[in-house]
Amino acid sequence: MKLSAPGRLRRPILAAAIALCAAAALLAWSHTERFAAEIMLKQEDTRLNQARSNHLEAQRTDTETRHALRQLDALRNAGLLTPPDRHAWQTHLLALQNAFGLDKLDWEISPLQPLEDKETAAIGQPESTARAATNLIGATLKLRGTIAHEEQLLHLLERPPTTRQGLFIPRSCRISRILADTATSALAVDCEIDWISLRLPDSAR
Repeated sequence: MKLSAPGRLRRPILAAAIALCAAAALLAWSHTERFAAEIMLKQEDTRLNQARSNHLEAQRTDTETRHALRQLDALRNAGLLTPPDRHAWQTHLLALQNAFGLDKLDWEISPLQPLEDKETAAIGQPESTARAATNLIGATLKLRGTIAHEEQLLHLLERPPTTRQGLFIPRSCRISRILADTATSALAVDCEIDWISLRLPDSAR
């Protein structure tokens, strides 16, 4: 049976239409896959950048931690993390009083306590570090009385020889000469000495 001309053309047109639909579907699928691949690539780039940032942050934290530990060891080796020994101070002063015969010498050693901002300024720290004053603890010696001469005062202002911890800082000292009798004179002293150490935050202990 012979097909007419329109019938003979219908099959190629149908095949071409099917091929065109298939090509369009393939093109749409390829665009979808490409779009999905681009999204995945961006996500991987983001993860890689985040991993690099985390690695750099870990390296920075490790460096800072090692530096802080070295500083902590230096402070500990220097005795700056050991609280002042008030008992050793008292023993030292009693020994000097007996050795020099200083019957008219009195003193008072305060309990250990945080240094206030005004006390921090009094020992020469700049105002910018005043906020860190609560990390400093210390005991203050108030020394008053009469001594024979300056050499005795120098010994009294020294830290106890059995201790090396903390900072030992004379804060103020007023000296005036008085006549003990017609032949001799003495010195009236009124001094304050701070014995200071560093108190670490709870998180660093």
